[in-house]
Amino acid sequence: MHPVHMSLVNIDYLPEDKEFSILFKIYTDDLNQVLYHYYGINIVGNNSASDENIKQLNTYISNNFKIAAGKKNIKPDFTSIRFDNESTWIQYRAKFSKEIELGQGLNLVEVISILPDFKQDKKQTLTLLVSGDKSQGAVFAGTVKSIFDTYLTITTPTGQKNLRSQKSTNIILPPAPKDQEEATSPSGIKAIRVGDYLIAEGEISSPDEMTTTKIEVLREDKPQNNKKLMVGRILVSPRQNLFSVKDITNSEITEFALFKNTQITKVDKEAKPQDLTKDANAIIIYHQDGDKNLVDLIYLLP
Repeated sequence: MHPVHMSLVNIDYLPEDKEFSILFKIYTDDLNQVLYHYYGINIVGNNSASDENIKQLNTYISNNFKIAAGKKNIKPDFTSIRFDNESTWIQYRAKFSKEIELGQGLNLVEVISILPDFKQDKKQTLTLLVSGDKSQGAVFAGTVKSIFDTYLTITTPTGQKNLRSQKSTNIILPPAPKDQEEATSPSGIKAIRVGDYLIAEGEISSPDEMTTTKIEVLREDKPQNNKKLMVGRILVSPRQNLFSVKDITNSEITEFALFKNTQITKVDKEAKPQDLTKDANAIIIYHQDGDKNLVDLIYLLP
């Protein structure tokens, strides 16, 4: 029996599968000792273990290891177990999910992953449409770049998409200007212009092409995501609702302003402006209003 009882755990995120891979390495004699103490069983190091032993092993792991996303615990699924001369290797997989609040209509959602050194890793834009139509298909949304006969090319946050209009496509146009008679206004696809913003629904025939069943045309109040994100270190605590942050990525210093709608959280618990202390690391989501950077959300990092 060795004097030091130590185990190792390695956690990797697999972006292709949208899963965490969790691998434990535990000395087999240590594992046998604790499992015998709690459950009266041993894991014999012969590259096999009974279903009952695996069940008790999973109970022990779940009682002593936790992984969470915000307030929600993630339950890992057992994948495999193997042994070498002195260690037991236990593999788990865990899916990650996070609830978001969506509004009625079109939602443009940016999903950004942040590395352990607080630098941004990857960014993905999701286009989500909330409606009461149960027959709603896939959704593309973006600005019209070109029009050729019944084909339209739009520019979206994830690149160019091609739309094919059919005779049965329901095209919803904005109201005609008051000084223009409806009888003289073009209809259908002929009324769509380069620069219009389209919300298209239909069936995707390839990742970048859709056969449309419905197209809504917007010319005013075009959807846009005006929120920005920074991961940085707080240089000065708020004074009269103003404070400064140094961007971890490029070392630029930005002044921010708190306002009545600012939310501050710390490990998913509500925090207060006095918790914004000097040298604290934070994720800041903000928008610009004139020459001010108004903070929508501050997430204080552990």
